[in-house]
Amino acid sequence: MLLQLNDAVTVSDAKRGIDELLSAHTEWFLAQDGRAPLAISSAEFEFSTDHNRLIFSSWTESGSRSWRITAWSWTGQKLVLAARRRMGAEAATIDLVPRESAKAIVAGIAAARQVRCVKLAQIACDALVARSSVYDSSPGDHRPESGPLKIESAALSPGIRRDQPGRYARIVLRRRQERIALTATVAGSDARNVDSLFSSALLWFNRLQSRPKRPYIQKLLIVVEHNILEAVRQRHVLLRESLRQRIDLYEVDEAWQQLEPARPWERKNLWRQRLRQFPAVAEDETVERVQQIIALAPDAIDVVSSRHGQTLRYHGLPFARVRRVMNRDRIWFGIEGSRRRLLDDYHEPEWAKLFRDLESHRHRDCPDKHHWFYRAAGEAWLESILRRDISRLDPGLIVAPLHAQFQRN
Repeated sequence: MLLQLNDAVTVSDAKRGIDELLSAHTEWFLAQDGRAPLAISSAEFEFSTDHNRLIFSSWTESGSRSWRITAWSWTGQKLVLAARRRMGAEAATIDLVPRESAKAIVAGIAAARQVRCVKLAQIACDALVARSSVYDSSPGDHRPESGPLKIESAALSPGIRRDQPGRYARIVLRRRQERIALTATVAGSDARNVDSLFSSALLWFNRLQSRPKRPYIQKLLIVVEHNILEAVRQRHVLLRESLRQRIDLYEVDEAWQQLEPARPWERKNLWRQRLRQFPAVAEDETVERVQQIIALAPDAIDVVSSRHGQTLRYHGLPFARVRRVMNRDRIWFGIEGSRRRLLDDYHEPEWAKLFRDLESHRHRDCPDKHHWFYRAAGEAWLESILRRDISRLDPGLIVAPLHAQFQRN
């Protein structure tokens, strides 16, 4: 539960409690609104008080930032801060996690996933012995050897980084004359991660098959939860025939107590599925000032909408941004890398100069091909042309919906 900072007493108590926590740790991880954590030392941030307000200042990837802390709590593993800046226009939740605590959290996650991995190996042994077969037999199929199964190995896949636990179980089961590979997601299952599950499983299966250890592994079981079963079936049916016959799908129940074979799809059923219709494209509202700017060069200026507002581009080069601040639409202008200014009467001369430069240098007949305005964002320039008329690339392409590419910051 967050403790609100409403007066001088609560601010003073919070400052004293936080200082005690900071004195016990020098290395921290800073994460804002659940984003990727940033490693930071205690020398790179500070807490101070000013006019009965608690101020948190830190160095981030975007530069120095200062926040007013309105509430805080210590969970025993991380320091949670409710923060505001820019006179309350921007709010965020900041987590400060001691590096030692972060390692303990990672170790706990790894231990929990390993326990689930071993549990999966045990219930797989019971299920396969009960069926006396690794897969559903059909006329003409070779029935594998029946008999007791034992766990030869049960481990996690390597993590994305060396200090992170893997997401997938790597299990090898063994009978007297047979070894079976089994994999599953022991982290949260999500249909968006099915491709990663398949690619990781196939690479691991290929490595196992190439090893000289006998008996050779010829079978792979992929165990999935119900929420990703359909997505897994779609990938499985697209594998080549020789590989698909070596891979069986199993479904595990919610309690991870029982396995049941999942019947695979046939390819003819895959093509019978109806495709989803494209969602309707919502019309973006543009403020009157934006419409006036577009009217200056309608063949060159386009608008790209985002969650935070709109961006105006001149042949793909962003030069103005529209943001709603305090229930008012404001426009800032400036090329990336330069200082952005508010579009108002005071900065009208700079705005006029920027627009003249864009008109002079941001077009195909520009006499100075080395000018930065001409050379910058060439891919975005091409995109802006195709967004206006995608048939220039291929007359057979679907005309709508058409979106700008995602720019990663």
